[in-house]
Amino acid sequence: MSVNFFPDPLLHDFRESLVRLFHRSAGKPADVDEYGYNLSLWRDLAETAAFGCLLPEAKGGLGLGGHAACALMEEIGRAGVLAPVIDTLAVTMALGGWQAFATLQPLAGLAHGRTRVAVGWGNNGRFGDAGNALPLAELAKDGWVIAGYSEGIAFAEGADAFLLPIERVRDGATQCTELLLVASGQEGIHLSTESTFDGGRMTRLRFSGDTPLVATAVETDDAMALIDRARSIAVLAQAAETVGAMQRLRDLTLDYARLRHQFGVPIGANQVIQHRIVDLFSACELASARVQAAMAHIEGPETQLDLRDVSKVKLHVDRAARHVAQDSIQIHGGMGMSNENEVARHVKRITVMAQTYVDRFGLLSFCGRACHDA
Repeated sequence: MSVNFFPDPLLHDFRESLVRLFHRSAGKPADVDEYGYNLSLWRDLAETAAFGCLLPEAKGGLGLGGHAACALMEEIGRAGVLAPVIDTLAVTMALGGWQAFATLQPLAGLAHGRTRVAVGWGNNGRFGDAGNALPLAELAKDGWVIAGYSEGIAFAEGADAFLLPIERVRDGATQCTELLLVASGQEGIHLSTESTFDGGRMTRLRFSGDTPLVATAVETDDAMALIDRARSIAVLAQAAETVGAMQRLRDLTLDYARLRHQFGVPIGANQVIQHRIVDLFSACELASARVQAAMAHIEGPETQLDLRDVSKVKLHVDRAARHVAQDSIQIHGGMGMSNENEVARHVKRITVMAQTYVDRFGLLSFCGRACHDA
C-alpha cells in the first residue's frame, strides 16, 4: 500500500475551519449538558463533516483519510475540548466497511453527528490488562441476554448505542468473540459514571443477565480484527490529541517567557530558559512527525493497522508530553499549577490521556503475550 505523506490541499482548508471554529467557541458561554460536553460545539463540528473524515465520499464522508483525523484531534487537543470524538472515529474506522453501515441506525447518522455510539473496549478501557473478562451474551428468542460488565467507557451517558466486544455463548459454552451494537436506555443496562481528573466522564456498564436486550451482531468473520482496528485508530487519535495539547503548552510557555519580567528583563532572555523552550519545540515537532507518519497510512475503513506499532507511537508521545508538561509548569512557576490557569488544564488532560487505551505496563504485557503466542 502506498503511503501519502503529502496531504491533500483540502486539508489546509479543513484545519483552518477547525481553528476558526474553536476560536469562536472560546469566547462563548459553555453550553455543557448533563453528559459533560459542549453540545453547541458538537453540532458545529458535525457541520464541518469532521466525524466522517475517515469515510470515503461514497459513504457520506470527506475521504481525506488519516491526515484529516490527525488535524482534527490535534486541534481538539490545542483547544482543550472534551467530547466523544475518538469513539466516533473508532466506530467509523471499524464498521465503515460493513454493508449495513449506511442504513442501520444509529450508525447511519454517526458521520454527521446526529447520533452517538460509545465503545466498550473491555479490559478497563485498555488492552494488555489481564484478568478482565468480556461480557457473556446469548441470543434468546426475545433478544440478546447479556451478563457481566464493561468499563472505562468515555461519555457513555447520552449515547444512542454501545458497541461492545462480547463472548458469544451457545448451549452454555462460550464459542467466540463477537461485536454487538446494543441500543441504550433499556432495562437491564445499569450505568455507573464518575468524573475523571481532567473533567471528563468514564462509565461502567453492568448487564443484569436476565433481561433480553435489543442488539445487532456485527456481521464479520473476524471480530477481533475489527476490535483491533477500532483500538488502533483510537490510540492514534489519542496520540494526536496529546500532540495538540503539547503544542498549546509550548505556545503558552513561550508567551509567558516573553511577558514575564524579572530584574527588568524578560525571563526568556535567560539562556537556560531559552534552552528549555527549544527542548519544548523539539519534543513537539518530533511527536507530531511520528503521529503524522503513522496516520498517513490510513486511507479508509479497510486500512489494516498493527495495534502494537501504533501503541508504541502513543507511548513515545506520552513520554514526550510528560516532559513538556513538567517544563511548562516549572517555567510558569506556582501559577502553572492553579486550576484557573490554562496550563494546569492541559497538564491534567495529558496525565489522563497517558493512562487511556494503553500505558507502558499494558504494552509490555501485551507484547510479551503476543511473542509467547507466536
